[in-house]
Amino acid sequence: MIRSDTSFKTLNRIFQAVFFLTFIWLFINIISYYFTQKNYSPVILFIPMVILCIVAYRLIQKFLPDSRNKQINIIFYACMTLMTVTLLIIGYWLMFEPTTDLYTVNEMAKSVGTSGSMNDMYVNLPKGRWQYISRYPNNQFIFLFLTAYYRIIFLIFGKIPLYAPILLNVLSVAFTVFLVYHTAKKIFNPKAALLAFFMCFFFVPYYVYTPYFYTDSLSMPYVMISLFLFVSALKCENQIKSNLLLLATVLSVFIGYKLKGSVIIILAVCVVFLFLKCSWKKALACTCSGVALILILSTCFSSLVLGLGVTSKEEMYEQEYPLTHWVMMGLKNPGGFNQEDSTFTAQAGNYDQKKTANINEIKKRISDYGFLGLYDHVTQKSIYTWSDGNYFGSQHVVKTAIRPNFLHQFISNDGKYHDLYQGYCDSYQLMLLFLITCSALLAFFKPRLNFTVILKGIILCAFIFFLVWETRSRYIFNFTPVFILAAVDAIVQISNFKFAEIKNKFNKSTKKVRST
Repeated sequence: MIRSDTSFKTLNRIFQAVFFLTFIWLFINIISYYFTQKNYSPVILFIPMVILCIVAYRLIQKFLPDSRNKQINIIFYACMTLMTVTLLIIGYWLMFEPTTDLYTVNEMAKSVGTSGSMNDMYVNLPKGRWQYISRYPNNQFIFLFLTAYYRIIFLIFGKIPLYAPILLNVLSVAFTVFLVYHTAKKIFNPKAALLAFFMCFFFVPYYVYTPYFYTDSLSMPYVMISLFLFVSALKCENQIKSNLLLLATVLSVFIGYKLKGSVIIILAVCVVFLFLKCSWKKALACTCSGVALILILSTCFSSLVLGLGVTSKEEMYEQEYPLTHWVMMGLKNPGGFNQEDSTFTAQAGNYDQKKTANINEIKKRISDYGFLGLYDHVTQKSIYTWSDGNYFGSQHVVKTAIRPNFLHQFISNDGKYHDLYQGYCDSYQLMLLFLITCSALLAFFKPRLNFTVILKGIILCAFIFFLVWETRSRYIFNFTPVFILAAVDAIVQISNFKFAEIKNKFNKSTKKVRST
């Protein structure tokens, strides 16, 4: 049984106010950053982009009324096919030799996928990268995921071509966009869903990320699967089916979490929303079932890792980086990865010693900052994470490109047309942030406990999470579908805003004043 939206109107309004203040602060800081860098194009171009989106939605409303939902679906599937083909082509032309963590994980997966033995895991890696999987357990799932995929590819074709994982990544991006459309239909309406799709269609990072088959993009479908299943569960009238969909949501979140730890945010937001929207008995029962399922799955996965011989408890105790490592690393400006901190943790000793060393260093850094210094750090970190509309894509794709071509003239930092490319991406990012902020402002004046609260809950939790954690713009890439859906909410609200009603109320109040 779902509660009425009015039950928590005050609480919802407080949330929308906190969200608005947070993101208007972020928005202003990013604009200030652009001005200090003398980069004015994003500030100028994002406004026409906002207007264009609103006009596009009004045109969809005008020419595709409710009676033409079949036509909307036809347009979507035709354009979705075009987008998928484009993703496949660009993935081919932007192929590159993997570097950094992706290189390590990919080489391990290829070695085991080819031989079928975990003993060959590090055979093609330099000695400095041995025990990598014990040091970074967050990459255990993607390693096994790619290994299973490569094993199948090898048994069928007798080799593992580089395009094989790119194809997998293209399908991940395409399926994510597919789910954005169908989730938007459930949250809004078919016309808004079509707009959401077109916003994905013109979101350039989706194309640039096609050859970068790492956790940022491979976890993205599970963000949308979880959201789609959760919305479907709460809209479902059949109690048994609803509960099964909720359990499927937990399973999807778990897979996404094992690929990218930040995906666990979705589970936290969904739990809070359940307590707000449903009876406390149902919410408590669902939460307990979900937590139990997560614990069971986590135990099973740990047993699988140990059983396959990927690592051992003894090796992990000596090598594993504790969670405090990434918190410590996030306390050095601008908050991204740095080799000094990695070396510091590696040399601290076993797991417990690493954890103790990290905690002491965290306390020291916070103390050294002081209040104003910490505020400045948080500001720098926020700008570093949220201002890059390229989502760090260029840094990976260009360095070891297999076939340099015209596309690299846009993507490469040294490319002839890079300013045009980066300007468009940054403008698009600024547009999304502006519309997300508007969504909260409009919801503050007209609070409703609908599914858009989940979207903003995920975004706000992601913002807070990466204020604490080690960060980079690519770390929020898997949440971009949620950004787009929240932006669509603002466009729908603005387009449906009854200006005539406001004008009539104003006229009536004016007449009353005159009469008195």
